Amino acid sequence: MNQIRRKWTIILVTVTLALTSFVGVNVQRPAAAAGQSDPNEFIKGVDISTLQALEDKGIKFYDGGGQKDLLVILKEHGVNYVRLRVWNNPIEAEGYNDKAHTVAMAQRVKAAGMKLLVDFHYSDFWADPGKQVKPAAWAGLDFAGLKQAVYDYTAEVMNDLKAVNAYPDMVQIGNEINNGMIHPEGSASRFDNLAELLKQGVKAVRDTTPQGHTTKIMLHLAEGGSNDKFRSFFDNVTQRGVDYDIIGLSYYPYWHGTFQQLKTNMNDMAARYGKQIVVAETAYPFTYENGDDLGNIAGEVETKVAGFPASAANQKLVTQTVMNTVYHVNDGKGLGIFYWEPAWLPGVGWKLGEGNGWENQAMFDYQGRALDSLQVFQYTPGSITETAPIMVYASQSITTVRGETPPLPDKADVLYNEGTVSPADVTWDSIPSEQLNTPGKFTVQGTVAGLNQKASIEITVLENPNLVSNPGYESGDLTGWTMTGTTTAGKIDESAGNAHSGSHSFNYHHNTDYSYKLSQTITGLKNGTYRLKAWASGGGGETKLKLFAENYGGAALTTDAVNTGWNVWKPYTVDNIQVTNGQVTIGFDVEAPGEVWGFFDDFELIEAPPVNQVKNPGFENGDLTDWTLTGTTDAGKVENNAGNSYAGSHAFNYWYGTPYAYQLTQTINGLENGTYALKAWASGGGGETKLKLFAETMDGAAKAMLSTDIVNTGWNVWNAYTVENIKVTDGQMTIGFDVEAPGDVWGYFDQVELMLVEAAPAEPAPSEPAPSNPDPVQSPDRKDTNQTVTVGPEQLKHNQAGKATVELPPTASKVELPSELLNQLNDDRLEIKTDNLTLEFPSGLLKDLLGELPEGEKGTLALSFTPIGKAEAETALSGRNPGLTVQIAGQAYDFILVLQTEDGEETGISHFSQPITIRLKADPAADRRLTGIYYIANDGSMEYAGGSWTGGELTAQIDHFSMYAVLEVTPRFDDVEASFWAHDVIQELAAKQIMEGTAPGAFEPQRSITRAEFTALLARALGLQANGQMPFTDVPVDAWYAEAVAAVFEAGIVKGRSSESFDPNAAITRQEMAVMAMTAYSITNGTAAAVDITLPFKDMEEVDQWAIDSVRSAFELGLIKGRKSDLFVPQAWMSRAEAGQVIHRILNQ
Repeated sequence: MNQIRRKWTIILVTVTLALTSFVGVNVQRPAAAAGQSDPNEFIKGVDISTLQALEDKGIKFYDGGGQKDLLVILKEHGVNYVRLRVWNNPIEAEGYNDKAHTVAMAQRVKAAGMKLLVDFHYSDFWADPGKQVKPAAWAGLDFAGLKQAVYDYTAEVMNDLKAVNAYPDMVQIGNEINNGMIHPEGSASRFDNLAELLKQGVKAVRDTTPQGHTTKIMLHLAEGGSNDKFRSFFDNVTQRGVDYDIIGLSYYPYWHGTFQQLKTNMNDMAARYGKQIVVAETAYPFTYENGDDLGNIAGEVETKVAGFPASAANQKLVTQTVMNTVYHVNDGKGLGIFYWEPAWLPGVGWKLGEGNGWENQAMFDYQGRALDSLQVFQYTPGSITETAPIMVYASQSITTVRGETPPLPDKADVLYNEGTVSPADVTWDSIPSEQLNTPGKFTVQGTVAGLNQKASIEITVLENPNLVSNPGYESGDLTGWTMTGTTTAGKIDESAGNAHSGSHSFNYHHNTDYSYKLSQTITGLKNGTYRLKAWASGGGGETKLKLFAENYGGAALTTDAVNTGWNVWKPYTVDNIQVTNGQVTIGFDVEAPGEVWGFFDDFELIEAPPVNQVKNPGFENGDLTDWTLTGTTDAGKVENNAGNSYAGSHAFNYWYGTPYAYQLTQTINGLENGTYALKAWASGGGGETKLKLFAETMDGAAKAMLSTDIVNTGWNVWNAYTVENIKVTDGQMTIGFDVEAPGDVWGYFDQVELMLVEAAPAEPAPSEPAPSNPDPVQSPDRKDTNQTVTVGPEQLKHNQAGKATVELPPTASKVELPSELLNQLNDDRLEIKTDNLTLEFPSGLLKDLLGELPEGEKGTLALSFTPIGKAEAETALSGRNPGLTVQIAGQAYDFILVLQTEDGEETGISHFSQPITIRLKADPAADRRLTGIYYIANDGSMEYAGGSWTGGELTAQIDHFSMYAVLEVTPRFDDVEASFWAHDVIQELAAKQIMEGTAPGAFEPQRSITRAEFTALLARALGLQANGQMPFTDVPVDAWYAEAVAAVFEAGIVKGRSSESFDPNAAITRQEMAVMAMTAYSITNGTAAAVDITLPFKDMEEVDQWAIDSVRSAFELGLIKGRKSDLFVPQAWMSRAEAGQVIHRILNQ
């Protein structure tokens, strides 16, 4: 059993299994015929490989009111065999289960009078069907060396056990080796190699077995209910002459099929190969409660699959049924069972530093006290004199469409106490029509003649039908599907334990590199919006794994899937498939190295139901979030009382003691243009003089109002009211209720819906993109789907301004630009637009990036722009200056740009040779002075990228990709009060990181500014960077201002005191500031101001001649003012506040 494999296992199924009692009535069958195994020799074993770790943690065990050694407790309860695993070098397990620990534990087992099974994993840690990792010490060996290592290691362990008189009675060569062991050489896809490795392990056991001692050898597979897998494996073993005695199976009832499937498989194994049979692993939960901080592997979902709710009694019953099923294997070949880790309690994890997901399947409670289920080992297999029913399995779940009555099965499967499952007639309860007309899930029960137990079946009602043919492969083949590429890599798997639901799934695996496409084309569709969903699981490692929708009239849409483990099923979706040609092709596109494997199941393509555009539609936020209440505001409130609501637990309630009037409204922006329907539910006592549900839109320059009257007729008499045919042409609508009433009139509103009925016809694209929509930015908490758009030439919209635009659907978060697209751009700039984001690439940059491809090769630029939720963005800003108040004021994105070759090789691109223009929508309520686009670094710090406002958007130039967000940043300095003359300027420049404080909470506005400080200020404000060498010997290369001085000097804005001296620490005079300011102004504006003006200052004679023209121009432009109305004070030091004011005026001229 591999705790790694099962750590995160969540089997999501639609089958609900019900059990109401375990006692049958008047249904008896004869006991199995003679020929079963000897009950006195029957193995009632346990795997207690974690015991040493538990004891070292101080965990103790109790039985009969007192503390005892675990081995004593187990022996007293009838356990006669112990299984111990052995790992080569288990660093991740703190050394437990290595050879030394196993030898020490083996001595204790023998001293306790029990037999011993040693389980070789041939790995440094857990081995199972999904993970058979070669020991690190064997990594450099060739195959001959690997075979010798298997022999030597096995013999070494066996000889050490023999030396302490603890030689095993049974040995496992490998653990759950369905897919082989010691990968890659020992993979089942290389069965000749695997057989040679198995033979070496077997030979080492045979060679070291003491004279007169009998040791049986087991080959062990998982999935005990999967007969085809066992046949395939052991046929290969037999063909290659591998010597062994026992076929071992793992059987966990919630993973590995029914008891009948186990029984059938074991009988077939015994008959086909003549070997004895052992269930080497089984277990079942006694509780759903968690004993530590790691979730339980087997919970309610798993026990519903098996059919037995978690309890100590059912733990005992399930284990007893496994024993009986093994005991009744034909010809006495059923040798026994091992319960896996019945004492693994909280305190010892599956690996160092982690918790334990198995504790609820132990046979001791979390305080170490033995449960009644431990008595199962005192049970004598074969003691039953007649078979009796113990459970009715739930029938296979059914999916139907709203309003349709599905056909129900005539029979239900009944489980008997020796493992047989037989069908029995069932009469189902009637189904209320309301359930069949309400999308969702419900369970119907049925009566099986002669039994107290109830049959059950889960029915799923869909709003719209699933349009995929053979969506879960329950036909047993690929009917309806097409597989191209490496077709030998895929097949239908018939094991319910591997399926997401039902008993079949699509399985892929190949022993060499492979690629394929699994697809289905669905025709005859009504044009409209569709949603694709599919489930996937697997070991991971694919180089491409994409759920796709294509050939629907638009660009291919894809969603990346990531497999993380066996039976770790995850759903993947492709939304917003806008079918315009009556068809769509859906499926998975896969590329993978050899030995990578996975499963697909339960595809679903449905016509997407309309989305409710109303926020907080049922007031379930508990307040009026997103709503506005005007007029007699005291008349309305959100009430938390499910008894007074139409749905959920909240509703809007109105009442007032005197006459009142109010409007409850919500303005919705960003709507797709088209026709809408508004619906709401209302109830109340009646008596209102005005009670209207309304919708207000713009019809050109005029407002258009549509409404419907509401008539309340009593408490909790809920009625639906609708406003239809609402035309939206500008993406905006205001909806709400308009109420006037006498005093003491009361009522309720709930469940407000605004649905798109028909989208407006598409309009031809303008020659120049329309101005940005000034609607508010979408909520920063929005979670978009992970869709990919591959751009083709037909998607490029060229205009006369030298720009080619690609408009993406709102759900896209990745765009792929094939290298062939470069020829279609014709040197145009490329603009990529989605709902809140625009990126503009210079044509030269695209040439540079694609020029990195090997000559003559094609490739793709893959750009990901993953939306980041508000909470995640706030977490990412953890390293920001604590003196800043930061608000998320728009959608944050994480950008990644990768160059992909035809061979799949990827190169990340971190910096650009030319800047990219980024435009992000911003919250219109944000303070424009303090809002900009910021780069958020991995350490949580942030860097201002820019932010010029145009039509509700912010624009900046960026030279690298990472995480960017629109932020409203409010700096606060204790020494700059709100009344200070330069407060707003200082705050804005600090927000844009042009000027910073001198210490936490301090700005020192009146302190003089040095030449180095002002030079750095100019460099940041103007975005200057140095290219040449530093000419000044008094500016150290590593000084914080060195690059700024070099950049500003190169731009001609400042000069040195001499050719070698800059004098960085000298304060700047006001006349020097004027010269620098005017030089900077001429660079940013392309010209200088006129100088033929007379200044109003009496001290102009104190201005040096070299500065006089700059002082005149700076004053005329308003860059610098006098200290007093008639004094300029040219030789005075410039303060930090004055410097900030100058920079601010330069930037805003």
